[in-house]
Amino acid sequence: FWATWCAPSVRAIETLASVEKAFSGRGVVVVGMSVADPNNDLERVRRFVEERKGAMPYAVAFDEGETTWTAWMTASGRKSVSTAFVVDRDGRIAWIGDPRRGLEKVLEDLLAGRWTAEGARRLADLERRFEGHARAEEWTAALASAEELAGLLPHRGHALRYHALLRLARGADALSAARASIDAGGDDPATLLS
Repeated sequence: FWATWCAPSVRAIETLASVEKAFSGRGVVVVGMSVADPNNDLERVRRFVEERKGAMPYAVAFDEGETTWTAWMTASGRKSVSTAFVVDRDGRIAWIGDPRRGLEKVLEDLLAGRWTAEGARRLADLERRFEGHARAEEWTAALASAEELAGLLPHRGHALRYHALLRLARGADALSAARASIDAGGDDPATLLS
């Protein structure tokens, strides 16, 4: 899901183009779904795609109402673009996240049989636990969730560790977690800001 006005969505175009190029021959289909809002109408989306011609080699769809948004984003508890969904061969959602933060690894693992919908649910549960602890400012518990997540999805888990460690005033450890996130494939420094 993306929008013309969303900077992370625009930055994700390169990732999605790379995914299309690397995985289209392996049964992966990329669709960029844009939904109408006051700043994102069909004409803006058409103009945006046309201005980028070859930069968006994947299918682009537009939902005039909010049917698709409701069925996917609302149903999954997601509230903002840029969000990607990976659907496995059995039609189950196998991953939900920012396409710039792990999509290519998830696809590689899914195609190699190392990724399952059950594993994705576990990751989502850990992220929700982290977010709940963070909202409650329970940073030691948030750190525990982030550490468990780092064992499964290193770049994301270490990025969350970074946030918890900063809140716990453990600056040197936070810096180490930030480096671990980047080393694990979180090559977009914005990962550490979210």
